[in-house]
Amino acid sequence: MILTPAAKGQSITSGNVTGTVTDATGAGVPNAKVTLTNVSTNNTQATVTGAQGTYRFAFVSPGTYSVTVSAANFQTQQRTGIMVTAGQAATADVQLQVAAARQTVEVSESTDVVQTENADVTTNYNAEAILNLPNPGGDLTYIAQTEPGIVMNTQFGYGNFSSDGLPGTSNQFTINGTNFTDPFLSLNNSGASNLMLGSNDIGEANVITNAYSAQYGQYAGAQVAYITKSGSNSFHGDAIYNWNGRALNANQFFANQAGLPTPFNNFNQWQTDVNGPIWKNHTFFDVDYEGTHNLLPANASLNRIPSPQFQSATLASLAATGNSAEIPFYKQLFSVYNGAPGAAAAIPTAGGGCQGFTGLGAGVPCAYQFRATPGNINTEYLWSARVDHTFGVSDRAYIRVWRDSGFQPTYTSPFGPIFNDQSNQPQMSGQISETHVFGPNTVNQFNGSAWFYQAAFVPSNPS
Repeated sequence: MILTPAAKGQSITSGNVTGTVTDATGAGVPNAKVTLTNVSTNNTQATVTGAQGTYRFAFVSPGTYSVTVSAANFQTQQRTGIMVTAGQAATADVQLQVAAARQTVEVSESTDVVQTENADVTTNYNAEAILNLPNPGGDLTYIAQTEPGIVMNTQFGYGNFSSDGLPGTSNQFTINGTNFTDPFLSLNNSGASNLMLGSNDIGEANVITNAYSAQYGQYAGAQVAYITKSGSNSFHGDAIYNWNGRALNANQFFANQAGLPTPFNNFNQWQTDVNGPIWKNHTFFDVDYEGTHNLLPANASLNRIPSPQFQSATLASLAATGNSAEIPFYKQLFSVYNGAPGAAAAIPTAGGGCQGFTGLGAGVPCAYQFRATPGNINTEYLWSARVDHTFGVSDRAYIRVWRDSGFQPTYTSPFGPIFNDQSNQPQMSGQISETHVFGPNTVNQFNGSAWFYQAAFVPSNPS
């Protein structure tokens, strides 16, 4: 026989609020009315305590809440500052006093810092922590590296980080409960910039390094769960801009060694978000727009081209052997080599580069070499929109759409853009969620999503 504990409203997109209502002697108070109120939206949920005075609110959206408890012959008491995080249970016990007159007692305090509901090792990040953490490039996976047991992946293979020694392909990423792990590579999904953008639209993130609870699964490494922002009864907005360029960077090692100037680069990244009410206390919106525009140089790798002597000898050989029809093709090929950025400063390759070929005579080089840092452009644009609606005390729902478009310069040829490789990478997803309360002990949450992405790598000029 296998015995497992009951799974009570477990979710990676929402939390629970649980507690016990007692009297002055510590005995449980049954049938007390408990009302949970979202401070930002003023939405409420209600339940009653059981025979032992316990209560539980399941599938509670992350945020700040207050709990109000009333019972016959007792003073009404309100507890504020209850922080709900996704995947965790917040405990809010309330002790009632016998009513001498009609009176309400308000207790302002936060919930316990150490949660005792499960053995998960979890670190929670709110929107302020995500945006204020130094994070060059704004990659959403970066926050996980602040966790104990997680280190940057510097070994061969895939993945941004390793958790407790497991490979980077063992980590799971979700957004609002939707699997956001690349199904082909088993990595965090990233767009054309190879960054996981969207940090300005995240209201909460949780990094779980030993996911024992039933709501986590599929991968054995870290579970990184992101919850997007939703609107409230107040309007909020921000705009963030990040720039980096040649003036802030040192020259590449090999470019500096070859006497080349610091190559031009220009990195622009922006984020803007606005959210608020559409219908106060009922309908709320959140819209986010982010992107990058990056002109980046290639590495100053060593490039070799046929020497002028080798080119002349090749054309002469074609004419002498009756292959003159091929000469136009070879002239076109040599013009590509000769017109490459940096080819004008090419010098003979050490040792001649002939590799045993003796057709040019002793000391005549077969190849020239040069270093260059040609530039290319990487762009990515991301936008998302979410609408939350409360139908009543028993029903609430949201819908979210997301679109990411980008161009990735997969390979920058030192011989001109005609030989570059590129990848156009459109992505889009849609999510819908509805939570219905059937009664004090029965709650159902429905989550549905669809996701499409494309990342084909092709020559810039297929002809």
